[in-house]
Amino acid sequence: MPILMVPPTLSVPFNAEKLVEHRARMDEFRAELISLWNGTLKDEIKTGAFRRTQIFDWQLPYDGLLQTYFIYPKAATSKGQELARIASLFKRETCQLLGSVVIWGTDYVQYIPKAEKSDSVTRLKESAQRVRPSARSPVRLTSEGHSYWGTSLAWITESILGEQLASKDLVVHSDLSGLACLRAKSVSKSVGEDKVSSVASTSKDPAFERNLRRGHRQVRLVIEGSKASNSQLWPSVKARYTFIPLPLNVQLAERRGGELTSAEFSPRAIGQSIAQNLESMLHDLNEPSIPIINRDGKFVTVERGLAFGLRIGMHLEGPQGEKLHVIRFDKSRGMVDAAILLIRNEKNDSPLKVGDQLKIDESTYPAQ
Repeated sequence: MPILMVPPTLSVPFNAEKLVEHRARMDEFRAELISLWNGTLKDEIKTGAFRRTQIFDWQLPYDGLLQTYFIYPKAATSKGQELARIASLFKRETCQLLGSVVIWGTDYVQYIPKAEKSDSVTRLKESAQRVRPSARSPVRLTSEGHSYWGTSLAWITESILGEQLASKDLVVHSDLSGLACLRAKSVSKSVGEDKVSSVASTSKDPAFERNLRRGHRQVRLVIEGSKASNSQLWPSVKARYTFIPLPLNVQLAERRGGELTSAEFSPRAIGQSIAQNLESMLHDLNEPSIPIINRDGKFVTVERGLAFGLRIGMHLEGPQGEKLHVIRFDKSRGMVDAAILLIRNEKNDSPLKVGDQLKIDESTYPAQ
């Protein structure tokens, strides 16, 4: 039966005293979330990196991971002063973010902008149905914060941006998944194979892995908080973001992005700006053919070569049976995914030209 893995709540920034002071609140929060699916407690890990992680049977057809966070303005804050709570649901096998909610803390209600209303935890139950994402490019989120409340602001913004993208049926990956989504063997050993073999599984979804190789896009967000005066508690922030193409996890040059001018912290507004600008970097991974955009002698260039899963040496064929193979990838023209192909065979009376559509040659080489 599929399981729901629920690690203990973490504090952001990390503060061991808060984990003790607010343990009862944190456990109540987790219990409220688990009740959404009427989960049945199956086991609790007593030792190792995942100590106090609870494992529940649930009725959904996949293993889930539920991460929870209590957000504080800064690590050495005074007693109380809970800024927000985050609950994020993941599909355990692929670490796909299915949904995330932010519930603002009562200590700061009077300061929070009116547009920043708390989410309902029940929305996570709807998010759990997002298991059939669209075929557009998967997205990886990376955020960091500096200065006044910086770390806390970054985590809240990543949660809200992640939800905005996941609600568009994109495959989203986020650091909110924590250590429990590492698919290394060391994770399995530290948890204990006998108890949670399915939780620490290294199984892979072939279709998902293929999509990762065909257009992974990273959003890198940096937030800097500031306090205008001693009388102003709620922060102002400046934010800058970049979009980094990451097919094959190859380190390629950062591309596009922008800066958001200093304004009162509004994570929903930040998320909407980034999501809108990201749209132009996403593409349909199910496109059956790859267009030629340039020809130079016996060589042709196709854009988004990495995004289509091409590899050096991979064979392709043209509309009239032309034979080509990939010889290298090219960034010189500002097309970070471009691939250069050598034409091995074509018809003299109708050579390949710009605009012709290529497709991957499914033949086995060398021929058996």
